[in-house]
Amino acid sequence: YYPGKIMNYGAFKQIKDNSLIFISGILMAIGIYFAIFFIDNNIVKLIVGFILGVLIYYGMIRLFKIEEYQFLRQKLEELKK
Repeated sequence: YYPGKIMNYGAFKQIKDNSLIFISGILMAIGIYFAIFFIDNNIVKLIVGFILGVLIYYGMIRLFKIEEYQFLRQKLEELKK
């Protein structure tokens, strides 16, 4: 309510701006769920889930060309120099 009143940045704009990040998270969760569904060992589930989650999420933010990722990548490259 207040962001819309004060900064003219309402709920629908916020949802629209964050929709690709939300979709990336949902796709990551679905991928992890199906990947670890048949694994019985909890330690292996944690390891596989973590690695797969990072890879899927990274792939999705690169595929969707998320602006925040591009900004972070640019800043990290500037730090290297």
